[in-house]
Amino acid sequence: MSNSIKKKINLCRALIDTANYILPEIKLKQTPPCEILASERLKSLDFVGQDMLLAEQKAKTPLNDEENEAIGHFFYSLGKFDVQNQIKQIEFFKEYMSSAVRKYEVEYKSKSKIYVSIGFSFGTVIALVLI
Repeated sequence: MSNSIKKKINLCRALIDTANYILPEIKLKQTPPCEILASERLKSLDFVGQDMLLAEQKAKTPLNDEENEAIGHFFYSLGKFDVQNQIKQIEFFKEYMSSAVRKYEVEYKSKSKIYVSIGFSFGTVIALVLI
C-alpha cells in the first residue's frame, strides 16, 4: 500500500519537474510542443506521447481520474494558447500537482503510522505470549 502511494508521489514530482522543463522551452525558446514531447527529458514518462497533443484524453497513470484528466488536459493544451496564457497554464498545472504531492504525503504519513503501530502491537502481543 505505501509503495503505491510513494509511486504516486514520485510521479507527481516528475510531472512538476516536467512542467519546470517545459516552462523555459515555451517562454524563452518557443519550442514547438511536438519537439518538447519528443525530447529525452520526457522519455521516463511513458504515458506521454504525441497523441496527447492531438486529442484530449486521460493519462494512464496510478493517480486518480481527476488528476489523470488534468494531466491529459495539460499536455493537450501545449501550443494551443499564446505564450502568456501558456505560462499561466503551466504554473497552474505545477500548483495542482504540488497540491497532489501534499495530499499523497499526508496519506503516506497516516498509513505508515498505522503500519508502525500494528507492528508494535503484534510485537507486544508476541512478547506477552512468550512470557
